[in-house]
Amino acid sequence: MKKIRRLIVSFGSVVLLMATFTVRSDSSLERGDQLKAVYLFNFTKYIRWPDSSFESKSEKISICVDAPAVFREFLGEIINNKRVGKAQQLLEVVSLDVAVDCELIYLVKRDNKLPITLNNSVIVTDSGDNYFPENEIKFYILDKKLRFEIDLDKFKKKNITVSSELLKLAKIK
Repeated sequence: MKKIRRLIVSFGSVVLLMATFTVRSDSSLERGDQLKAVYLFNFTKYIRWPDSSFESKSEKISICVDAPAVFREFLGEIINNKRVGKAQQLLEVVSLDVAVDCELIYLVKRDNKLPITLNNSVIVTDSGDNYFPENEIKFYILDKKLRFEIDLDKFKKKNITVSSELLKLAKIK
């Protein structure tokens, strides 16, 4: 019961964050994209990368984004100086075209050529066709609501752990 309550409170924060940043943001970012940005932030709370992904426990978790600058700026506002995980790692937003190492990659375009290696990267793609088959998480729309699908086998192959709390909200592939 405590886990369910914690999950509700955690994702209830999504609503609060959306309200806060919708008011503060002067951007032309659509509401659906704002929600995707909040989800990306929340994914970092419920995914645990292997220790081998980081040179030190204090190393940052990089969210590499292949999306317009307005999306990166909005996501940057959300994660501004926030830390996640047991090691309380700092989050950062990086444009994919200048990224070196990424723990979480968000792809929007269909013609992606990734400039980095994907060893321990979790790839999140936007809804649409399966244009990037290596993705672990895919956003999609169902009944006019944003949902996400998780491919657990791909997480296991990379030795990346997904919290059961996140899995409760996802469609499992």
